[in-house]
Order: sequence, then C-alpha cells, then structure tokens
Amino acid sequence: MKKESLPRQEREALLAEVRSYLPAFLNRGASEQPDPAGDVRELLGLERDALVDELKPEPEDLVIGKPRYSGFYSTNLDALLRERDVRTLVFTGVASNVCVESTARDAFMRDYRVAFVSDCTASTSQAAHDATLFTMGRHFAT
Repeated sequence: MKKESLPRQEREALLAEVRSYLPAFLNRGASEQPDPAGDVRELLGLERDALVDELKPEPEDLVIGKPRYSGFYSTNLDALLRERDVRTLVFTGVASNVCVESTARDAFMRDYRVAFVSDCTASTSQAAHDATLFTMGRHFAT
C-alpha cells in the first residue's frame, strides 16, 4: 500500500516545528567518494549533493563535509554533537544502505540513541533498503 505524502504546506509546517527543537546537521560527501545514491538522484532529477528546497541548510545549521561513507570518519561530528549535548540522532537520506547506515552504525558505537526513519531514507533497490531497515531495527536503531 502506497503511503500518501503530506501536502507541501503541512510538510513545511512540520519541518519548521522539528527544526525549532532539534539542531540540524548535514553530512555531505566528498566528490571523490563513490556515489551510492546516483540512481536515486537520477530518478529525482537531482545533481550530486543536491537538496530539495525544504531541506536546504539554514544559517544556524551545521554542514559537515565527510571524506568517507560515515559522517563520523575523520570529521568533527562527534565533538560537535557532544559539545551541544545531543544524545539522540534521527537519520534520513540516501543511500540508506551505504552512507546513512554507516553513519548510524558509527553513532550507535559511540553510544548515541539512533532513530532511522524508514520513509525518509532510500536506496537504489528496495531489497537493499529493506535489508538495511531489518539490520538497523534489529541491532542499531529504533
């Protein structure tokens, strides 16, 4: 059964509410890193590292470049989160089975509470996405 998406106005209101109490951190991949979400972006007509307007960083958001799939590897993400006393991370993005999963696993290993949002993540195949959701739900996230 296909889920209905929220109308644009409701999505924007919900996003504004979430942003009012959750800090936003955006991990962006290095251009030399392989592009595991290329097929998804092609379907959506997006350039690499492109964001839909509703998710473009606000001035108070932190954008962290990452040299590998995990947002924690060789970055200051952990220090920035701890400095702000962030203990729970909510994961969205593409590719669910590569960059998002890698970062979520590393967050779990650093004792963060991990929420992996199934309908706000995607992969290049449903099978890969479903396998990630199973693994995350079983071992690393809620």
